Amino acid sequence: MANVSAELLWPMVRDTSCFAVKRKVPGRSGMGKAGPRFTTEPNNVSGVNSFKYSGLVNAKTVSLEEAEKAGSVVCARVVLGLSSVILSCRDAREIE
Repeated sequence: MANVSAELLWPMVRDTSCFAVKRKVPGRSGMGKAGPRFTTEPNNVSGVNSFKYSGLVNAKTVSLEEAEKAGSVVCARVVLGLSSVILSCRDAREIE
C-alpha cells in the first residue's frame, strides 16, 4: 500500500469500515437519531469510532491481549504501536 497520510485515509474509512457498529437508540440521545457510533477494530481500546482512537489509521495505537493464564496469575501484553510490547502480570485476586 502506498504511503497515505492518516488525515486523508480517515474520511474514507470513517463510514465504510467493516468494523463499524451502528445501533439506533430509541428516544432521545445526545448523538441524535443514529445513536452513538462504536467500532470493533483491532488496536482501538476505547471502541469509539473517531480519528483519535482509530486503530486502522493511526500509527501509534494501543492493544491489550491476554498472554497467559496460569493458576491465579493473569498476564496481559500491551502493544504500543508497531514495535514496543509491555508484559504485565498480576495476581488474579488483585484484579477482582
